[in-house]
Amino acid sequence: MSNLNYKTWTDGITGERAIGKLLNQSGIINSQIDRIALFENKVVLFEIKTLKLFTKGINFPHDGHGIHPEQLKLKINIARKINADAILVIFCKTTNLIYYQNCENLLQCENYYKCKKHGQHIYPIDEFEVCDYTTFKRRIFRTR
Repeated sequence: MSNLNYKTWTDGITGERAIGKLLNQSGIINSQIDRIALFENKVVLFEIKTLKLFTKGINFPHDGHGIHPEQLKLKINIARKINADAILVIFCKTTNLIYYQNCENLLQCENYYKCKKHGQHIYPIDEFEVCDYTTFKRRIFRTR
């Protein structure tokens, strides 16, 4: 990326990728925060994913959703440094439901399965709060 051609930049992701690449090349551990919000004077970092459900079977001992442990730990470390919460929110393409949980709670969970293919930790769905979009919207805006 040494020859940046600003005329070809068409959206914000181009600059985000450029900075991410520079940080990675310099050895600085980094990650993108999907959303940041202020709830009742508390900062909340959101990690948002849209995934299919990992289903119980040959590869997984339970139905669940996952995140790579390094990504989870980085979000938690950032949140701790700024006295914030980090929340994982998953829009499930399989069930059309929303699964969410505080990342600190997931970090404490010992009942996960490590995906051999991607290294993600797959947490059982009963480790998550689960609801439809309308209920999720009500819960998010409960403080308003």
